[in-house]
Amino acid sequence: MRLAQVGLSTILLLASLPGRAGTAKSTATVSEVSPGQHFISFGGTVSLSQDTEETSPGRARTTRSEGGSVTLRNVADRGVVALALTIKTAAKQIRYNHDYFFKEHELEPGGSLDIPLDVYPSTYMETSLNGSNVPSAEPTKERADVELKFIQFDDGSTWGDKSVAESLAADRVNSEMYFRGLLGAYADQGERGFLRALETRPRLHTGALNFYTHLTRTQQTSGTEAALEEIRTRLKTAANRRATGNFQTADPVKN
Repeated sequence: MRLAQVGLSTILLLASLPGRAGTAKSTATVSEVSPGQHFISFGGTVSLSQDTEETSPGRARTTRSEGGSVTLRNVADRGVVALALTIKTAAKQIRYNHDYFFKEHELEPGGSLDIPLDVYPSTYMETSLNGSNVPSAEPTKERADVELKFIQFDDGSTWGDKSVAESLAADRVNSEMYFRGLLGAYADQGERGFLRALETRPRLHTGALNFYTHLTRTQQTSGTEAALEEIRTRLKTAANRRATGNFQTADPVKN
């Protein structure tokens, strides 16, 4: 596996305030570690800020926050309907999935997508201090290694991890059941029933959870009818994709 060189810059700022050990900042350019794929290119710059505060004599807590973004571009000759990747940084490992199956658009050839890192929670680490009230360990340098795990194109063909494809298919079934359940609640009990159903948060780590957040926001800002129309549109889009015959199974990628 070839790992592209990562450009790093690190600055250590020592603060003189009582109880504070110091702040370290570093940046890194994105590096791809996906062997054998030529469909998506990656770029961008990410940053890591480590703020260390003394919690007790000789002990400190370091808060690690990240910013910047990973940018991906579709360099294939067909549209992308779904993709999954991992981003490994100095502070965390992120599993990122993006599925356009229920959307009227997709990632067209030449299209790009930004993944901001500041939306992910900060991480924490306990450290020790030396006699100068400075962390005894060297500050961690930022890195950003990105690996494409799976991709599905608009012709239904796929590349990558079969287990990711299976998880994606299960998420789509789960999401469709969620949509139909909301429409059923509205048909049976009107707006009150719909709102009661919308209040029920789907299980974690399911595709429906993202739609729950988005539909709740739509209903709160634009009203119930707007949320219902969005559900109907998403279901129609999924039906249109299946009608092509390309999305019944996960077929090997067609070169």
